[in-house]
Amino acid sequence: MQGFRPKNQEAWNLRDESDGCVRNTGLSSTNKFLHLEYMKLQETSIVFMNKSMTFDECGSLCKRNCSCTAYENIDIRNGRSGCVI
Repeated sequence: MQGFRPKNQEAWNLRDESDGCVRNTGLSSTNKFLHLEYMKLQETSIVFMNKSMTFDECGSLCKRNCSCTAYENIDIRNGRSGCVI
């Protein structure tokens, strides 16, 4: 993905992607999020979850938190909403 590189290039060359990626540059308040559909946040052991928050509210909260790197809807079926950061 543009703007990122493998954390462990040698492992990636062996198709072991378990170490993940790192940013090419540090976080900045001017960074923007890339909209991706049909994706799910991978790491869920340390998350904020609010089942009543709208997607826009979720994004606003994430953008105010300098350590937030992603946010998503929990369940948008049947008009539901929710937020995971």
